[in-house]
Amino acid sequence: MSSNEPLGDRGRALESKFFHDREAEQIERLKTERAKDHAVAELSEITGMKDQAVLRKMVDLGVTPMTLTAFSIVPMLHVAWSDRVLDAAERKSILLEATGSGLKSTSPGYHLLESWLTERPNPELFQAWRDFHTELSPHLSADEKTRLREEMLAKAEKVARASGGILGFASVSSEERQALSELQQILS
Repeated sequence: MSSNEPLGDRGRALESKFFHDREAEQIERLKTERAKDHAVAELSEITGMKDQAVLRKMVDLGVTPMTLTAFSIVPMLHVAWSDRVLDAAERKSILLEATGSGLKSTSPGYHLLESWLTERPNPELFQAWRDFHTELSPHLSADEKTRLREEMLAKAEKVARASGGILGFASVSSEERQALSELQQILS
């Protein structure tokens, strides 16, 4: 029987290692889930979006709070700069949307946004947004796509209408209408 003892010791060591590894995996899964829950809550706070399913899917795809903030702001910038002029009303509208969505005036993202409201961003920014949306879109359900499209277009249209026009007429320039149409196509 003493000849089996080393095998018994090795068996117990294997058993112990197995359960220890399984426990470590479970702990790691819990940590990952907790981190994802925190990221969803942070995204919700920063963006003002309340749809937990959409936010969770975005977190699962690697979207960070800063990525999502940029994702929600770029369409508004695209529309506002489409006529090559960003006026005070458009600037105010974008800042209100950004801060209303949780972007803090002390954050690096806010300071970057202010620079884009002063000087037109490189067109590559919109292309990066388009590429990001193209990658994200197949991972969203039809309902999630619809909600995202409606939210993005509503914000962009609000910026387009901010300038007001003359007596409420021609409040959206032809360039802004074209930019809104382009967004509609991308988001569809």
